[in-house]
Amino acid sequence: MKTAIHTFFIGLLSISHGIAQDTPLAESILYLKTFTGNNEVLLRWAPSDKYLWKDGLTFGYQLIRKTISRNGRVLEYPEVVTLASTIVPAELKAWEHLVSTDPLAGVVAQAIYGKSFNTSGIRPSSGIGEFILEADELTQRFAFSLHAADLSFQAAVMGGLGFTDRSVVAGEDYVYLLTLNNPDHPGRFESLAYVQTEKASRLPIPEGPVAVAKDSIVLLAWNFEEKLEHYTSYHIERSVDGTEFYRINEQPISPVSSDGKGNTNYLDNPGSFGDFWYRITGLDVFGNESNPSEAFRVRLLPPFVANPEITGYDTGTDGKIMLHCRILQDTNLPAGFMRLTVSDHPTGDFKVLLDSIPYYKATIEVPQSKEVAYYRLLAIDAYQRSRASNTFQVQTVDTLPPSIPQNVIAEQDEAGNIKITWDDVPEPDLMGYDIFFSPAKQFEYSMLNKTPIPHSGFTYSLKKDHSLTSVRFKVRSVDKRYNVSKDSEPVRLVFKRKLQPPVIKDFFYRIGTGLEVSWIAEHHPDLVFQIYRQDTHQAEINQWQLLAALKPQKDDRFVDKDAIPGKTYRYTIVGRTELHGESEPSEPIRIKIPVEPSLVLNDELGLYANRDQRSIHIQWKLDSENLKEVLLYRRKGNDPFTLYKTFSGAIKRYSDDEVAPNNTYSYLVTGLYGNGQKIVLPEGTVIF
Repeated sequence: MKTAIHTFFIGLLSISHGIAQDTPLAESILYLKTFTGNNEVLLRWAPSDKYLWKDGLTFGYQLIRKTISRNGRVLEYPEVVTLASTIVPAELKAWEHLVSTDPLAGVVAQAIYGKSFNTSGIRPSSGIGEFILEADELTQRFAFSLHAADLSFQAAVMGGLGFTDRSVVAGEDYVYLLTLNNPDHPGRFESLAYVQTEKASRLPIPEGPVAVAKDSIVLLAWNFEEKLEHYTSYHIERSVDGTEFYRINEQPISPVSSDGKGNTNYLDNPGSFGDFWYRITGLDVFGNESNPSEAFRVRLLPPFVANPEITGYDTGTDGKIMLHCRILQDTNLPAGFMRLTVSDHPTGDFKVLLDSIPYYKATIEVPQSKEVAYYRLLAIDAYQRSRASNTFQVQTVDTLPPSIPQNVIAEQDEAGNIKITWDDVPEPDLMGYDIFFSPAKQFEYSMLNKTPIPHSGFTYSLKKDHSLTSVRFKVRSVDKRYNVSKDSEPVRLVFKRKLQPPVIKDFFYRIGTGLEVSWIAEHHPDLVFQIYRQDTHQAEINQWQLLAALKPQKDDRFVDKDAIPGKTYRYTIVGRTELHGESEPSEPIRIKIPVEPSLVLNDELGLYANRDQRSIHIQWKLDSENLKEVLLYRRKGNDPFTLYKTFSGAIKRYSDDEVAPNNTYSYLVTGLYGNGQKIVLPEGTVIF
């Protein structure tokens, strides 16, 4: 048969393989593991099946060490040392002292030398222990001896399954060769291990345990399979302050069963209540102990035995009631308090009505505004644990109106029907709702339903050809005793209408002012006019530029000050409201902006803007007799004048091509004469 089970690094790994075999197999293996410490190397091995183990007891093992490098330099010829030619179990007499101090050594000795190996008195609940007990005697000897050797390195050495090499030299690298001395199969069963003395073996930190407290017991659980290749057993440590830890187990804990996921459990009874911290350390096959895991904190609390109860009630005045209550509790229970909760339904959402009520309080006075209410009394101890009483119902005479409906909404669907909705009123005795309608603010409301509507929704239809611009609705709630609430806040529904597009009635262009457009349109409270312009050169891609968004005026008009002379534009206007959306665009107008004429300010200085050639022509008139130089000053916009060009006295004109559209340029001409005279002509300005 072949069975898969959880295994430790060497012993149980070989056990799972060996137990599953009834005859020797060609796949038998000799496992070898090492641990590099200070000036020593520990070696531990195990055969994979019971037959290989029996041969080891009979013929023993040979251990050879080969030094292959020293101080980082590989040796040309390895240095070979036979550490032991025949490693067999120690004689029976030599076991006496170790057995007296190490029970695991007794298991190994009994498995090797015992005349019988009876495990009938052992009854493990599950896992590998139960599996071993069902095997034959040789299998049991093999399995228990290797399992005990995994937990005690001294027992492993005495049983011929371990060795300590104390002749190692720092800086050297070794290859260890372990061979089974079987004369029938010389050299067939062997194993190698490579060791660097400069690299000491390090044990990983185990994963910390999870602790769950129940009554006076703490259940610890951790996953031993995660570090199965490193650890065969564990120690558990406990602390009451998270700083000083004490070991709580007498013998190492060796998991031999799990929950199928590699988890193992341990029960601890600290003997007191409060906060506790737990952590574990791992033990490998050489007896080395790891650093402790992260600590897990758990709180162990005393049993909670308080039993709250509401025993009855009396009706008071002003809508109040007196609840009678008591708590059956342990006199040793730490001081706590009570909390009273209330709900409109026996299984509904209970809300806190009164808190921090002393335990000794026998009567609790509370207001009750509903005809029926359900109460629960909670006892809460010093650790914030709570226990609730049974639900207690109180029903009073109902003269109170139900709640006012909230969030009333009226919406019109595509078919023209009006749907009115609102939030449900939570009263348990609610009968339904009344709906009221008004066609305008100045009209009275009329009720639409004959009997209360049981649901929070109603549909109302108007004639399709109605002329109403808006309607109003109100809702009120009615309970089973015909108490009615106040009316809800009115909700107004404004009917959507299709906006008529604006009509452009006039447009004209003024030089120096811009293009003025005026239009007529129907006005609405939140109406906005959006003015668009299109350069006819971009008409093919239908690109429009939004120039402005204006609210209605008595005389609707807009002036485009940025229109460029010589260009042709199209203008259109769209009306838009939040309720009715956008209108269709107005019928577009098309206009070519006229080019401004040449500007001649006087007989002495003339300016002409040639926008096709992107230049401004300047011409001046000065007395040429004895004229030496002409200075041309220029400014852009409101900037100060700066000297722009210098000419000889014979020059009378100049074309300025360093200009850009949509700018204003001013020029000033000064003549310098040979006798020192200076004549300044009046400045001129042109809009380009």
